[in-house]
Amino acid sequence: MNMQSWLLNAVEKMAYHPEEMKAIGLHFVMLILIVGLTLEVSISLYLHSRKGGV
Repeated sequence: MNMQSWLLNAVEKMAYHPEEMKAIGLHFVMLILIVGLTLEVSISLYLHSRKGGV
């Protein structure tokens, strides 16, 4: 399945099934937040350990 047909299916789903897309969007946002926080904490710990603080 190529990118264009996938995008077209996503737009159709948004138009005809907004509740389903809202649930998927919420999970996607939560996933991005969790990954972002994990990266932020791990980078912070790495930089802190390089200074010799831990």
